[in-house]
Amino acid sequence: MSTASERAEILKRTMVFSALSEADLRALAPVFRPRVLADGQHLFKAGEPGDYLAVVVRGVLCVDVSSTPAVRASAGELGAFDVVGEMACLDPAPRSASVMARGEVEVLILTRVMLDALRINAVGLFAAVIGGLSRRVTERVRETNARISKLLWARREAIKSPAGSIEGYFLDAASPTLHRGPLDLASLVALRSFAPAELGALQGAARALHFADGALLCRESDPGASCFIICQGRADVVKIVGGRAYSFASIAEGSLVGQMALLDRVERSATVRARGELVALELSRDSFEALLRAHSPLAVRFQELVTISGIRQLRLANAMLAFLIERGVQTPSALAAQMPEVDAQHDELGALAQAYLQTALGEWNVTPSELKNIRVAKLDGMISQAELQGRLKK
Repeated sequence: MSTASERAEILKRTMVFSALSEADLRALAPVFRPRVLADGQHLFKAGEPGDYLAVVVRGVLCVDVSSTPAVRASAGELGAFDVVGEMACLDPAPRSASVMARGEVEVLILTRVMLDALRINAVGLFAAVIGGLSRRVTERVRETNARISKLLWARREAIKSPAGSIEGYFLDAASPTLHRGPLDLASLVALRSFAPAELGALQGAARALHFADGALLCRESDPGASCFIICQGRADVVKIVGGRAYSFASIAEGSLVGQMALLDRVERSATVRARGELVALELSRDSFEALLRAHSPLAVRFQELVTISGIRQLRLANAMLAFLIERGVQTPSALAAQMPEVDAQHDELGALAQAYLQTALGEWNVTPSELKNIRVAKLDGMISQAELQGRLKK
C-alpha cells in the first residue's frame, strides 16, 4: 500500500489532478483510501449505484460498456495513473459501464462523502478538484464522440449548398443589445439553488443581452468563449445539413447554453437562434476564470453546475457508444435497405445522423428521444413529414 507522500506523487501524474499545486496534492492525498483488486474482480458493475472515483496505482482495468451479457463491448483499458468513475463522484448515478481487474490491481478511492467534506471545509481545494474533473469530462466527451463518428458510416462527399443558401440567412441576423430591465434570476430552474448573494455576483460578472427574433446567441464552428443563461424567451438549436437548417431542439427560459465553453476551448457544435424576443445573461470564460482564481463561491458553484452538465452529456455519449458497438457497422446500402423510401438520399441521411450525434454530445442537452422532433427551420428548405419520417425510420 502507498504512503500519503507516494499518493500525492501518484495524483500529480494523473490528468485529473496534475494541475493541483504541491500543497493541494499533499492536502488531498490522505483523503483517498487504497483498495486492491484480485484478477477478475470488479471495481464496479454497470447499473450499480456509484458515488466514488478510482485512480489506478498499478495494474490494468478493463472497461466494458455492454448492455447485454451476450455481447461484450469493450470500451478500452485503463492503466497506472488513469482515473475511472469520476462522473459518479460528483453526480451520483448508476454506473454506465463495468470495470474489472486484469491481474492484481491497486487503486485509490475518492468518495462523494469526502468530496462533500472538501466543499465545506476546503473550498479552494474543492474548486481545484472540480476543475480537474471538468477537464477530464470534456476530454472524455470528445474521445467518445470521436469513437461514435468512426462507428457511424461516413458520407462519401459533402453536399454543396445552393447559391443564396441558408448560411447567408444566419449571417444576416441582428447583433444583440444590452438589456437594461430587471431580471428574476431566482426563478430560473438552473439557478434555483443559488443564494441571493451568488445571484447578485453572477449578474455583476455577466452581461444581460437582448436578442431580437432571429438573432444568434452563437454560430456553428465559431470559437466558444462564453456561456448563456436564457432569462426570458426561447431559442432553437440549429445545424446545417445538406443546405438545409435542421432545428434539433428548442431551449427555454432557465436553460444553460454553450456552457462547455467555460471549461474547454472548442468550436461551437451548433447555431443557437432566438425564436422571438429573448433576454440572456452572457458569462465569458475570462470572467469565469477570474472568479475561480479568487475562489468566488459563485464561481465554484457554477463550475460544479457546468461540470455536472458535462457529466450528463458523457453518460448520454456512453449509452450511444454502447448501442453502436452492439449494433455493428451500418453501411449506406444497409441503411437504404431499411429505408426504401429514401434510397437516393443516403448521403444526406448520414449527414443528418452525424450532425444529430455531434450536437447531442456537445452542449445542447438534446436526448435520443428528441430525434423524432427534428424539423427543417427554413421554409424554402421544407421537406414533407412523410419524407422526414422516412429518413428517420429505423
